[in-house]
Amino acid sequence: MERVQFQEEQMLPELKSFLDEAVFTQKEIKAILIQRRHYESALIRRISRKSDYLRYIDYEMSLEKLRKARVQRLQLARGKDSQTEFVLVRRQFALFERALKRPKLAADVSMWIQYIQLAQKEGARTLVGRIVARALSRHPNNASVYIIASSHALDEQQSPTAARTLLQRGLRLNKDNLELWKAYVSMEIGFVVTTGRRWGILGISEDNQKGKEKQSADVVMDDGEELSSEARREILDGAIVRSVIAAAAEARPLPSLLCELITLVQNYPAPQQLRESLVDYLYTLLPSLPTCNLSPSETALALKLLATRPFGLAAFVSPSLGPNSLLEVSALHNLTPRVLLDSVSQSVRIFHDRLRIKIPKSRRTDTAEESARVYAEFVKLFCRDPEFDTSLKDYLSASLRVFIQDALTRMNEKEEGWCKFGVGLLMAAHLEVLELLGNGDEAVVAKASRKYCKSAGVLAPEGRAAVWLARLDVEKKQAALSEATTEKKRRGIDDVWREAREVVGVAGEDDERISRVWLWGVSDSEDSDRARVLEDLIIESKLFSARITQKNVVHPRLLEAYLRTALCTKGLVDVQWVQRWLRRSEWSVDAETWKKLFSIAASTKEGVRVDAVKELYYGWLDSTSSSRETVETIIAFVEYLVAAGETLDAARVVQDGLGRLATEPAREAVEAAWARLRGP
Repeated sequence: MERVQFQEEQMLPELKSFLDEAVFTQKEIKAILIQRRHYESALIRRISRKSDYLRYIDYEMSLEKLRKARVQRLQLARGKDSQTEFVLVRRQFALFERALKRPKLAADVSMWIQYIQLAQKEGARTLVGRIVARALSRHPNNASVYIIASSHALDEQQSPTAARTLLQRGLRLNKDNLELWKAYVSMEIGFVVTTGRRWGILGISEDNQKGKEKQSADVVMDDGEELSSEARREILDGAIVRSVIAAAAEARPLPSLLCELITLVQNYPAPQQLRESLVDYLYTLLPSLPTCNLSPSETALALKLLATRPFGLAAFVSPSLGPNSLLEVSALHNLTPRVLLDSVSQSVRIFHDRLRIKIPKSRRTDTAEESARVYAEFVKLFCRDPEFDTSLKDYLSASLRVFIQDALTRMNEKEEGWCKFGVGLLMAAHLEVLELLGNGDEAVVAKASRKYCKSAGVLAPEGRAAVWLARLDVEKKQAALSEATTEKKRRGIDDVWREAREVVGVAGEDDERISRVWLWGVSDSEDSDRARVLEDLIIESKLFSARITQKNVVHPRLLEAYLRTALCTKGLVDVQWVQRWLRRSEWSVDAETWKKLFSIAASTKEGVRVDAVKELYYGWLDSTSSSRETVETIIAFVEYLVAAGETLDAARVVQDGLGRLATEPAREAVEAAWARLRGP
């Protein structure tokens, strides 16, 4: 406590000045002293915490706020006439200094940033410079510190050269940091704007330099460098900014970087001519980016930027606002019909050219799906809006149909590319467009869907699934408008659904879309028949597995749906259901499915009997032979019992499981999980 007493003794002069100037009363000063003693006691512990320092600093900030309000209300002495004007602010700075002497807290960047923000708020510009220098030496690889340092050099010290040097040093150590590149580009744009405004005020322009000698045409910069009229013209045209953008594209060759810079330039308060020239330059860099290593989302973003460029800067929407944000529709409404048609036709050509580019096989499925989705969203954006002309919508629909036909022709000729994976999504999108343009004529859409399904045999399973899902929805809508009996409608839809399952199969990379085909009609079944329908689907999927060598991706999804249906439907969970489940040895229930079963059972409040789940578990345990799956399932079942409040049964399951496991690592895994569940 000697250290706390020492700190209290250091407070006496400032507390006395508060009393002398009538800022605080004797009672209030006593309360302040008690509160500070409490905070100081927390700071002297062996391992001090960051929260202790921040609470102390927050208290001093609130005290300073109270002091200012009281000085203003009572019209007390202020400024140089007051001894208490900056006492509390200095104490806040001292607390930060004490905190940063701790190695653990000095390694926390947020502490440095809060210290800098406090110094900036109080107007301590010299102190900000010193703190920034120390923070940079302590955290040379942190981009946010470089951004704060450059902002201080530019705004407070009025030194673009120092700000540029700091950002360049940060980029040498963090060359792929997006925020640093954005700050660098923003700083250079600001430099161009302020320099142009400064030269304009000084009367330095091209017009008043005509006829003068070269020496009079030169301008001396702040760093002593002389600039000719041609160099000034290049600076005002954005040559410096373009060189920075080029360096950024070289260090981080990603469409997302260019997209962020386009958004930055578009929103920057700079002359329109400068912004347009920089955006044009950014778009010229897009085709030069290497495409071989781009992720599917980056490839789709590049396609989105290129295809929306013909509509101009006013219609640009940053993709960060959402995955489907393509164009500003209100800006499109302001375009003349001729300009709009020309822009749309240019975009369609860009889509067709870029989508025909071959993609490496290792990432063909995801890339094709993302790229096809961008094209589909572009077409649907115009077709959904009633204010656009019908002929424009028909043109987009026809262009999409022509591209699909061309893709099918290429695939029939065994040409390699992305089409096998993306054209199915475009077929489904075209059916949706036809429905939007058909004014309720489902027969036309149904005819097109049947035609596409006949041509879908050359597609990958994911593409076939997309087409058949669209056709199933169309057939369902057409059946609702039909005058046939309900039973006949049901049989017709079931026949189409059965054909869809036969065509799509059970193997493929996109298990979600393929599984949606298999589960499409389950929701329309009666509650009492839903479990039976899923049982039939599981058996059908296993029959498919016997005819193929690939992995059955549908089977786990069907099992999960069956478990969820059986466990969540009241009255279906009984011993007979358990015995029927255990007899299905050909269903190949893996450990992951068992974990889902116990998770579903634990989250279901009604219709689940714990004894039925226990019988299910013990019946499986007697028949399993896989050590790894045994460990995972034992842990999952113990977690279920603990969640259900059956702690004693959980302990018995652990002991029984330890006796069944043959290897020491398996027993250690179960014991560790049980220790975690029991808690301290």
